[in-house]
Amino acid sequence: MLATFQGVVKEGQVRLFGAPPPDGTFVVVVASAFPSAEEQLARLKAIPLEERQKAFDEFIRLARQEPPPEMDISQISDQELVDIVHEVRAERAAKRGAA
Repeated sequence: MLATFQGVVKEGQVRLFGAPPPDGTFVVVVASAFPSAEEQLARLKAIPLEERQKAFDEFIRLARQEPPPEMDISQISDQELVDIVHEVRAERAAKRGAA
C-alpha cells in the first residue's frame, strides 16, 4: 500500500501531523530543506487544505497508473534510493523550467 504523510523535521526527528503509520511500516522521507522547523510549519500551514489534498490526490492517481514495483524495496540499496530522489528532483526542475 502506498500512503503519504505530512510533517516537519525538528532536532533531527521527523514529526508527522495526524495519525502516524502503523508500527513496522517502512518509510521513505522526501523533503525540501528549509532553515527552521518553524518556517517549514508556516509554509505548510500557508497552503490551503484543499490545495494540499489536491497534491496528494494527484500523487495517488499517478501512483496507481504505474505498474506495481517489480522489486521488493528492501532489496534496493541506499545509493539506489538516493539516485531515484536525484532523478525525480531533476525531472521536477526540468518541468518547472519548461513551464
